Amino acid sequence: MNRLAPIPTVAERALEDRSTKRQTPLRFARWAAVTLLFVTACAAPPTANQRATRPPSPRSSQRAAQGATQPALSQTQTPMHKIAIDPSALDDAHGVAYEFCLPQDEAKQAEVRGIDSTLQFYPGGRGRIGCTTEQFLCIGSGGTRSVLLKLASLDYITRIGPFYGE
Repeated sequence: MNRLAPIPTVAERALEDRSTKRQTPLRFARWAAVTLLFVTACAAPPTANQRATRPPSPRSSQRAAQGATQPALSQTQTPMHKIAIDPSALDDAHGVAYEFCLPQDEAKQAEVRGIDSTLQFYPGGRGRIGCTTEQFLCIGSGGTRSVLLKLASLDYITRIGPFYGE
């Protein structure tokens, strides 16, 4: 009967490679490239989208509860800076799921519903966006680029984030 040799594990192969073979220039170059990529990826500062999708700190929630308002848009800022969704995912053909906070006011609720009829309102809901008890959590699924830009242009909407359906 012919028996096959057992297949060595990754750890056994690594020990064998270290003990019987010298470090070749090709192996060293591969190791150096992987290490450089890893260090570069870990040390990169967060992008604007990553900073915008962080959950709000307790301090920012306290300021919002005390009635602190966002500064008005400067001439260099566009409504796009309020949208924390990857711009490459936005077009006018396909909608994305999104969420934002809205002050509990019937007129404002009617205005945003006129922009996107898929909106659902949750009084007292926090969501990932971090709404306060004085705000509606608004979740919509028809987030095309033009709809999100119209919503972001409203001064009482401070941020629009992605909704993950959790």
